[in-house]
Amino acid sequence: MPTRLSLVFAALILTAVVAPGLARGQNAVAPVAPTGIPNPGTELSATQRRQLQLLIESDETLRTQVREGITAELIGQRRREMEQEQSKFFADQKQFVLIAYGIMWALVVGFVVFMFLRQRKLEGEIASLEARIKAATQAGSGPA
Repeated sequence: MPTRLSLVFAALILTAVVAPGLARGQNAVAPVAPTGIPNPGTELSATQRRQLQLLIESDETLRTQVREGITAELIGQRRREMEQEQSKFFADQKQFVLIAYGIMWALVVGFVVFMFLRQRKLEGEIASLEARIKAATQAGSGPA
């Protein structure tokens, strides 16, 4: 009977082997289309198109699923187009983004320097006040 540690070790190894492929969206086994059904992305023959059309017309559920599938594909295609447009826009406007980041960093550094100088000034004032209090205390207690 395997120990708990060996099961954990096996799970870690399995995760290390399978996770990278899953993260890239790859399946461990490539999907295979059933016999007689062409792979996605291939052109259908006229006979296959007619058979598919008859099948879709005869089944309301299938018609709805095909319509939803086409809608989802169009939405996905538009999303990819928008991502490409935004990527191109960012690439075209990269200099302005970098300038904005530079300005923000300059403001942060300026604020930190300002606070550092202000802190040094306040510490100097506190030291001056402490010296005045000490001198006043010694002057007041000295002649008595």
